[in-house]
Amino acid sequence: MIQLKVYSNLRNAFIFQLIVGFFCLLGIMLIGGQMIALLAFLALRRFFMPSEMIHDPAPYFHFYYYIGKISFVITAITVLVLYVLLHVTGDFANYFVIDPRNWLISILPFFVGVHGVVGLIYINRLERRENADAFPASKLPR
Repeated sequence: MIQLKVYSNLRNAFIFQLIVGFFCLLGIMLIGGQMIALLAFLALRRFFMPSEMIHDPAPYFHFYYYIGKISFVITAITVLVLYVLLHVTGDFANYFVIDPRNWLISILPFFVGVHGVVGLIYINRLERRENADAFPASKLPR
């Protein structure tokens, strides 16, 4: 049987992910592409956020797969819409703060931030739901 070590408080983990993604995207807009290194702060979560061992990882795999899938779709749609808007209307490009050379670099911090937001929304939805037959919120750490 697979044992998995997960964060004890997923809400704080997603808030941290949202903050890191936001500040990394802001740093890329203000300073440049070298601010992608701020994503290294995600590795620090392991040292200061408490975690616990679980014996049934199936709900967590389902949870992370669902959140990752939604985050990927939101990021892909946003990138495609912005790409079309930039190339259809040349004047629209003057309103963007991100240098065109840093567009590709800023996709990953945007995904990290969107993943944090979607995770928070989904956790709140699970906690509000009365009958959680599909995915029991009681299996998630509070």
